[in-house]
Amino acid sequence: MRYDGKTGQFLDVFASGGGLLRPYGAAFGPDGYLYVSSFLTDQILRYDGNTGAFVDVFASGNRQPGGLNGPDDLLFGSDGSLYVTTQGSVAINGSPDFSFGLPSQVLRFDINTKTSTVFIDQPAPSPDSVGFVSFLGLAFGPNGDLFVSDFANDIRRYDLATGALVDTLSTNYTGTIPSNNFIGNLTFGPNNELYTVGFDFTNNNFGAILRYDAVTGNPLPSPGNSGSIFVPTNSRLLRPIGITYTSERLTPVPEPTTTAGLLTIGALFSVSLLKRQRKQIN
Repeated sequence: MRYDGKTGQFLDVFASGGGLLRPYGAAFGPDGYLYVSSFLTDQILRYDGNTGAFVDVFASGNRQPGGLNGPDDLLFGSDGSLYVTTQGSVAINGSPDFSFGLPSQVLRFDINTKTSTVFIDQPAPSPDSVGFVSFLGLAFGPNGDLFVSDFANDIRRYDLATGALVDTLSTNYTGTIPSNNFIGNLTFGPNNELYTVGFDFTNNNFGAILRYDAVTGNPLPSPGNSGSIFVPTNSRLLRPIGITYTSERLTPVPEPTTTAGLLTIGALFSVSLLKRQRKQIN
């Protein structure tokens, strides 16, 4: 789908076809193609960046560790490499299957050869999580490090040159152990601020926006809030997953607390998927 970036008005269906099923990540490559992760077919599809016409299947899962198992977000590096988060699930008949016991990883693709390597292997689960790891969002920080959000909790920061873990930011804004919130994607503001979204699955999936100093990792709450809370839990943020920062002044002015140029997108995770993940670890 394509929308007007200032007004939010729907423009058209930009790309479709090729077996695209439950798309998540999308990124324009240096070759001019639009790359889209097809979560429920374990594929990355390519579309013409000008016309939206389907081009080909760039990569497919193989049901093996290190494979494209439940692809989520996509991000291109300055060297043209494509980074992909995987959930560790296998798509079977349009549903994610976790019985294969595959890890959640960050893969790095060479788009010329279509080959991939494991850039970041699955870490130990966050102590605030319910016992699983599900890599989700990808973004480059102001110093070039790779920041990766974990749906199950925490944002991890990695050295892009080595893949070594640099820092871990707690995203447990509900304060319970295990946490009552999950985390979505992430984005950076113009002054080294890191934003992410989350939602409380014990409170109608109402969401919140968190903010951190991207250099120090310290939480940056808005006035009147504590911890990392920038926009506190409210019913207008219903199960948010996507978030992006824009410097453009938006035509439909939102609430005063969200006029920083942040756009949040509703969740793409299903309730049944969440239940399967939690069932798997119990």
